[in-house]
Amino acid sequence: PIRPDELLAAIDAVLSPVAEPPRDAATATPGLYDPERIEEATAGDPDLLREMIDLFLEDLPRQRAQLRAAVEQQDPDLSRRTAHELRGVVMIFGDGAAEPLQRLEQLGSEGKVGEPGDLLAAAEEALTALSDRLVAERPAP
Repeated sequence: PIRPDELLAAIDAVLSPVAEPPRDAATATPGLYDPERIEEATAGDPDLLREMIDLFLEDLPRQRAQLRAAVEQQDPDLSRRTAHELRGVVMIFGDGAAEPLQRLEQLGSEGKVGEPGDLLAAAEEALTALSDRLVAERPAP
């Protein structure tokens, strides 16, 4: 026997748009982790990649704190230098996290810092996404 309620529920289930699974920042940021670039930088050496990731993750808290302090204190020179240093390191892994850092660096070069909120938040989000991805991609010893 056909049950109208069950039939309508089945039709709705088939015709309803499927919700996309939520994407985390690491997968939502294009170019965040570029395997070809990393292969080139490490010559395919997993030990070197692990060391590079470990060094980046070890120094990241200091660099983030320094960048945050520079922006909050409206110190364009320190903001420029820190953003430049961070941008150079993240570009080893891919371009995805570099854009907000490049904007902070450019502002610092112009003697400005900008508002502490949006640009700093974008840089923090990109760095978090990259560090999460690097933890996930880190080769086992």
